Amino acid sequence: MFGNIKNALAEKIILRHYQFMEKLIAYLEKPRWRRKEKDFAAKVGISQSRLSKLKAGAEPSILEASKIASATGGRVPMSAWVKDTVK
Repeated sequence: MFGNIKNALAEKIILRHYQFMEKLIAYLEKPRWRRKEKDFAAKVGISQSRLSKLKAGAEPSILEASKIASATGGRVPMSAWVKDTVK
């Protein structure tokens, strides 16, 4: 029983993570940021290397997710990453 619950939660977390990455990548492909990832990273307060890692699948910290949400005007919302709480 708990195995099924754990699997369902793991799938949900993976889906959320994938949604976060996809939204971030789509945002950075917009003409304003294309080839300016260094500027976006500076706006968020992270290194360009860290931004590349996030795009490749690294987990953002809550602070990073919050800063990205703010820097994108909510187009890459924190809710795309933050895990649901178990009830």
